[in-house]
Amino acid sequence: MQKLLTEWRKYLKEGCPAGCVEAPVKKLFTDAFNAFKYGDFDRSNKQFEMLLKRSEFKGKMKLHALEYLGAGYWWHDERARAQQQFKALLSLDPKAFLDPTFYPPQMVKDFELLKKQKSVRATPTHGVALPKKAPTSGDAPLPRADPYHRRTRR
Repeated sequence: MQKLLTEWRKYLKEGCPAGCVEAPVKKLFTDAFNAFKYGDFDRSNKQFEMLLKRSEFKGKMKLHALEYLGAGYWWHDERARAQQQFKALLSLDPKAFLDPTFYPPQMVKDFELLKKQKSVRATPTHGVALPKKAPTSGDAPLPRADPYHRRTRR
C-alpha cells in the first residue's frame, strides 16, 4: 500500500511519464468508494483527494467524491477539513443535501447549518434584499430517483 501511495505522489508531482497508461477514473472512484463504504476513511480520503486533483474528474462523480470526502473527515473528527469539502460541494451544487438514512443526524445538522450560512452570505451586503420570484407550478422539486429517499405521509 505504501509503495502505491509513493507512486501516486510521484505521479501527481511529475505527471504521467511517456508510455504510462492512466488508470480509468471510474475504477479509482469505485476503489475509493469501497474503502469509504467499509469504513477505511484513511484510505478513502487519500484516494478521493488524489481523484479531485485530476482534471478529467468532474460531474456527478466529483460531487459524490466531495460528499464522501467531507463525511470521511467528519468521522475522523477533522471538522474544519470536512467543512471545506462541504463548502466546495455547496459551491458546485447549492441544492445538495446529505441523506439522513445514510449519515448520522449530527453530520446532517452540521451540513444544513453550513448550507444556511452559505445562503446567508449569498445575500447582498448592502442591506437590500433581492425580490423573490413568484412561485409557479414548474418550481416544484422533482422526486429523487433514489429508491431509499421516500417521505411518509403523516
